[in-house]
Amino acid sequence: MLNPERLSPRHVLLILAACVALEAAVVLPLMDNSRILGGDGPEYHLLATNLLERRAFSPSPEPPYGPSIFRTPGYPAFIALFYSLPGHPFLSLRLGQFGLHLATAYLLCLLAVGFVGRRTAFVGALLYALYLPSVFAALYHLTETLATFLTVSAVFLLVRCRERKSYASFASFGAALGLLAVVRPSFTLFVGWSLAFVVLFDRSPGRVLKIKFAAAALLGFALLTGPWVLRNYFLTGRLVGLATGSGVSLYVSAQQYAGEVRYSIPESDWDLIIAEMRERNDRAAEAVRAEAAGVDGQAPPIVRQALLVDETYKADAARKLRETPARSYAVSYPLRMAYLWSTCDTSPWAGNFLFHTLVQSQFAFILVLTLVGLYLGRARLLPSWPLWFTAAYLVVIHTVFHIEARYSLPARPFLILYAASALVFLLDRRLARGRRGKATKSFGLRPRLRSGAETCYPRRLVREGRIDDRAAGDGNHPDF
Repeated sequence: MLNPERLSPRHVLLILAACVALEAAVVLPLMDNSRILGGDGPEYHLLATNLLERRAFSPSPEPPYGPSIFRTPGYPAFIALFYSLPGHPFLSLRLGQFGLHLATAYLLCLLAVGFVGRRTAFVGALLYALYLPSVFAALYHLTETLATFLTVSAVFLLVRCRERKSYASFASFGAALGLLAVVRPSFTLFVGWSLAFVVLFDRSPGRVLKIKFAAAALLGFALLTGPWVLRNYFLTGRLVGLATGSGVSLYVSAQQYAGEVRYSIPESDWDLIIAEMRERNDRAAEAVRAEAAGVDGQAPPIVRQALLVDETYKADAARKLRETPARSYAVSYPLRMAYLWSTCDTSPWAGNFLFHTLVQSQFAFILVLTLVGLYLGRARLLPSWPLWFTAAYLVVIHTVFHIEARYSLPARPFLILYAASALVFLLDRRLARGRRGKATKSFGLRPRLRSGAETCYPRRLVREGRIDDRAAGDGNHPDF
């Protein structure tokens, strides 16, 4: 029988690699490698192609290749890297994203050992490697796979920072967050969120030292994001940050609160959103052509157009939010969060009954286990904040910006660790019950397990929601 306690890191990696390779072998032959998946996929593909072939970060399909300020360069550059390799570009990208999925599962295992012990860390990594929404996300021209890898990497570095407490480790953590922000701008504020948790809840000696470490992390973050912010400043003559895509997200969010766009965003709603976006871009293009050269006269027309569209979206979003009754927010918000953390059936074959059933069943299974795991670990939620603070950040940020279920994928690996903790706990209880049943069978007794005192776990640890790994041979880390 496989004993996770005796597995070396190399063996863990081989087992996870076998799982991911099997998944790739099943789904890739079903794919049409001439097809780009994802609503934003064609734009990312065009940005990557122009970056690779024309050395221009432009969304234009033909000359002149005007610069884009609507997207950040992280994911298009990642795509361009795989497009430059021999072989079919789409297949290369998908294989690369499966490799990132494997790396994420392995990093998750290394990260989790210090919080939940070896057995639960291995089970959690295995559950994540088999998590279908993340498996299917590797088939898309979307940021989810790369953003999830960078999020887990950043939290892994954060945990190492708490152990090593050096300026270099915090600077590397900040650089990882900077790279994450360049891939997905909604994580721009994540560096401040992370450092606030470090300053408030970390047990490092001295608040002054914590502030110095935070400054090192901010420096690493600035080194990665600063060049792109400066590039946008020189293009526009104003501080626009990493990208100008926040306006449309705020507007769609206001529509979701007002009930004009459903939280599931079906295809009919997407058609309306895209049609309105095209209309706004057309009006902005006409306004740019008609305007006289002014303060922004040196900026390329495509840049002035993007700024104008972003401004109109933000103004209309603010107006719509003011007009929406307070009761609508109270009624809508629970539904909003439910959809953010919903199934996320990203299967390209969502209409296929088998895949749909598998995704739904797995989601229900992991959801129940996660809730049980959170209950069991309630006594140690605060000390284990690196496992849930990413999910809390996404809840806060998507209270403001619009939601799609896929936006929560970067936080789901950490929550799956709670599901793994519950699964290990329930399996251990089952094994303990079986052992007690064998011991009492010859006396004609019926075993009953009513409390932690009747299992292999001490009553105090069960009452506090902790799982004693010593019962399974690991005396280093109790599960929560």
